[in-house]
Amino acid sequence: MVSSWVRIGGGFSDALKLGQMIAEVASLDAMQLEIEVPPEQISQVFLGGGVTARIDSTKTLTGLSVAKLHPRAEPNEEGIYAFEALAHLTPESGSLKPGMRGHATIDGNYRPLAWCIWELFWQQVRRW
Repeated sequence: MVSSWVRIGGGFSDALKLGQMIAEVASLDAMQLEIEVPPEQISQVFLGGGVTARIDSTKTLTGLSVAKLHPRAEPNEEGIYAFEALAHLTPESGSLKPGMRGHATIDGNYRPLAWCIWELFWQQVRRW
């Protein structure tokens, strides 16, 4: 809440009045894990797929699943295009804070080892 009259921005229409809310802080009970999926692997990711995440500064999270998959790739901080998959975190993971980084593995469909090697080779040929 604002305790005195504050002016933000250019005109008087941007001014806040006494008692007006400035910002709303989200609850930490409903956090999401954002996973960047490379474009060459997006065909193997599906909703409900199991997720195992290793957060750099804490522990390994298991038992998560893909809850949402964005249909369009967008550039990340390095400018590399990636799809975003979201997994909901449980309230039991209380040691997690917004902005923490880590690595995640999304379980896809089972494929034989020969298929995996061929797919890796094929992706390299396509990019060449």
